[in-house]
Amino acid sequence: MSSGLRWRALLLLFSAIAGFASVVQSQPAAVRGEIRELLVQMKSDHRSTKPLAVLFETGDQKINELIAALDDPNEDVSLSAQIVIRYLGNEEGMSALLKEERKQMTGPFPLPLRDWDYQFIRSQYLAKKSPPEALLDAYLFALALDGSPAALQLLSEVVKTVNNNGFALKESRYLNVRDVRIHDGDLAAAVLNAATFVSVEDRKYTKPRLVAYTRSKDKALVELFIDRGPLAREWYHVVVKKTDGGWQFFSITQVAVS
Repeated sequence: MSSGLRWRALLLLFSAIAGFASVVQSQPAAVRGEIRELLVQMKSDHRSTKPLAVLFETGDQKINELIAALDDPNEDVSLSAQIVIRYLGNEEGMSALLKEERKQMTGPFPLPLRDWDYQFIRSQYLAKKSPPEALLDAYLFALALDGSPAALQLLSEVVKTVNNNGFALKESRYLNVRDVRIHDGDLAAAVLNAATFVSVEDRKYTKPRLVAYTRSKDKALVELFIDRGPLAREWYHVVVKKTDGGWQFFSITQVAVS
């Protein structure tokens, strides 16, 4: 082979190698397994906060990978992807999440509430008259935070229906989180200070912790850990959203009780 042909062959080889490297580098993290591995580590109880922190920080930029993970054959991965999307309230992710019926819905309920949410609340807590549970609690907070006339009317209806069935919910528990402004500084401590759903007595047992900001710093995830002892513990995950007047509650979810 002449030297000219050898050079052309080498150039073609280097070009092919460079092209392959570029394709690999440009592949989304889910293809390389990074996002999926974080979702595996997160587990469906929301409390594995190290991987959750990374996913919350980068999730808006990796939303296509999170959407793809919704259809992962591993149910834990699918549910974890759903949880992250709901924490972020990413519009593209929420549209994909609600596009088709899923066997299980989990995670917080970001604003604004969708028609799907209203239909589910009415069918589950007005028609079936289900008892209070963590899911209902998160939904009632979401209705209060949504603040629209329709949301507040449904909140009142659900509380009345549940109480008529022998339970005792206080509508004020949910309404008190509306229009609260949380100031910068020690954000975790400020969230606890604004968290009227944590009783005065429980505040001395509560440890607030900033889990993560989104990369754009428009939202933050804060954990409130109420530790009254081994058999009386609660974990809340609170997402707050940046506004001109400070931070506001975006979603409030009790993620575990012991």
